Amino acid sequence: NNDMKTSVSRSLQTLPTDSSAFESDPVRPKPPTRKSKIDLKKTRLHMSIQEKLFTFYRKHVAIPPTEQSIAKQAALDICAELRNYIHHKFPDMQLREMHLSGSLYDDLQVVRADHIQLMVPLLMEKNLWSCVPGEETILNLPGFCLIRRENVEYFPRGSSYWDRCVVGGYLCPKSVIATFEKVVSGSINWPAIGSILGYVIRPVVPSESLILEVQYEEDRRLFIDFLPLVVLEEHAAVAKAHRLPRYGNMWRLSQRGAETAALMGRDQHDSG
Repeated sequence: NNDMKTSVSRSLQTLPTDSSAFESDPVRPKPPTRKSKIDLKKTRLHMSIQEKLFTFYRKHVAIPPTEQSIAKQAALDICAELRNYIHHKFPDMQLREMHLSGSLYDDLQVVRADHIQLMVPLLMEKNLWSCVPGEETILNLPGFCLIRRENVEYFPRGSSYWDRCVVGGYLCPKSVIATFEKVVSGSINWPAIGSILGYVIRPVVPSESLILEVQYEEDRRLFIDFLPLVVLEEHAAVAKAHRLPRYGNMWRLSQRGAETAALMGRDQHDSG
């Protein structure tokens, strides 16, 4: 009996005292499956393509900040000259404040800084004008609208400055453009203004809209699209004619605000 106790005591002494010795063998990671290898290759390929696209964008698509800045300044100078001239020579012309617009203005233009819009908001009396969406007219033209003259029985023709541009009871965009064309192309001495500003400025003719070409450096030209704008309630429309003559009285509805916000949102989401 004593021999048995001695034997058990010796056996207990030989047992390991470290608790880790009683743990099961660590689980070895499984070798990557064929599917995981394919997924990894796809991820690397995707990153490689994205890097190449970014490189191409930086080298061939993005406009250098200096070029953007110089082009914007040229547009601002022209805008200021036009604003001052119209205010002094045509003080009765009902206009709101002119402002620049477009992809160059929002830093979204690519390749070349060569075009921008100069928005010319007309001052419209709310009780004399209304916007009729194109799909609600007999022409059934979504994306366009008619600017209808209202309350003629109480406020006869001549009550509004823009009555001179009414055709068939509606404000005609071509007539509005023609009114500004007489001012911009016919009255202003652009060579003299250009020499003061250091640019070569000339109206583009012939053209369906009113466009100024500004040469601000020897090999740099900027085209400024002069766009009359009407804002009535929630609608904004520009005098940019439809290509078909039968829609000559239609104004083009502007979705620029929503489209620009959506594009900027996408750029921020994926870093451009």
